[in-house]
Amino acid sequence: MRKELLDLKKEMVIRGVDRSTYAIDPLPLYEGFCIYDARSIIEVFYFERGHRFELQSFEDVQEAIKYFKGMVFNEK
Repeated sequence: MRKELLDLKKEMVIRGVDRSTYAIDPLPLYEGFCIYDARSIIEVFYFERGHRFELQSFEDVQEAIKYFKGMVFNEK
């Protein structure tokens, strides 16, 4: 896993975000926000019932993280 995504995992814990509402790299078990390293790109989306919604793809990991945080924290 990329260092930036590991740092994001730590930040989410520090900020107290409920772990069941998001996934970083693996797909969530049920539903939630997801940031996924697809090797050549980073995908950010909402996962529900086996489907990806609002899928955005990024070549720059920092842009992907910024978008992911916007999705997660705008929903709080």
